[in-house]
Amino acid sequence: DNLFYFTSSKQRDILLRKKDLQDLATPSGNATMAKNLWRLGNIFDNEAFKHMSFQMLEAVAETVERMPTGFAKWASSMIAAVHAPFEIAVIGSDALDKALKINELFLPNKILMASVERVERLPLLNRIPQTSEGGLKNGVDTEGSESWIFVCQNYACQLPVRSVVEAEKMLKNN
Repeated sequence: DNLFYFTSSKQRDILLRKKDLQDLATPSGNATMAKNLWRLGNIFDNEAFKHMSFQMLEAVAETVERMPTGFAKWASSMIAAVHAPFEIAVIGSDALDKALKINELFLPNKILMASVERVERLPLLNRIPQTSEGGLKNGVDTEGSESWIFVCQNYACQLPVRSVVEAEKMLKNN
């Protein structure tokens, strides 16, 4: 049923392996894993991780709908999976400062990544247009001293902006 057991299949000192599903004082391990797989799938643009997360959510969807208070982590994971997150990439010399300011905004369903330069293995941080010589490409100055902020959903990005205020306006208009 696409859920994780609480113990290894090699463990021999138990009669029954259990799957942790209900959120009690702490969220269930499976609910946490479903959320982690969903986030990793978005960060790395990995469809296999996203698919695993959706399968886990489908396995408990009916129960969560019947008893949402006992499955709060599952419910929040379902909301996050249904509503595409804001993917925000900040790339440039002051990327960390701008990312910290963006992180102060109330955006519960976001993925925020920042780097001084492009990071090819991370799709979101590989967004800034460049030519082999640097400089302008598609109207973007890639050699400026400031950072660019890319606001995206489903890896479709709007034109980049330089200020957190401009990015916030874009986020509120979506």
